[in-house]
Amino acid sequence: MTAVLKLSNLTSEVCAIDLATLAASSPGISHPRIDISHETLTVECLSHNALMGLYASLLRHGFSVENFNTLPELDPDLPQKIAPTEDL
Repeated sequence: MTAVLKLSNLTSEVCAIDLATLAASSPGISHPRIDISHETLTVECLSHNALMGLYASLLRHGFSVENFNTLPELDPDLPQKIAPTEDL
């Protein structure tokens, strides 16, 4: 399945590189495509669990997903359950 995640504050090439590395290293996620001008990350997901894992990783690394509620079958309380970390 294809998922398009709308991120906030994705404004630099450095953030895009970090984001691509994070997405590519997430189990069950492939073909990350980043559009800085629209602040989106598009990925292919093998399952909803893979998408949930990517979402959790994004939150832990300080990325905010604006369209979280429109993503398929994710736990609506997940943002509150995950604490950001500093390292990427």
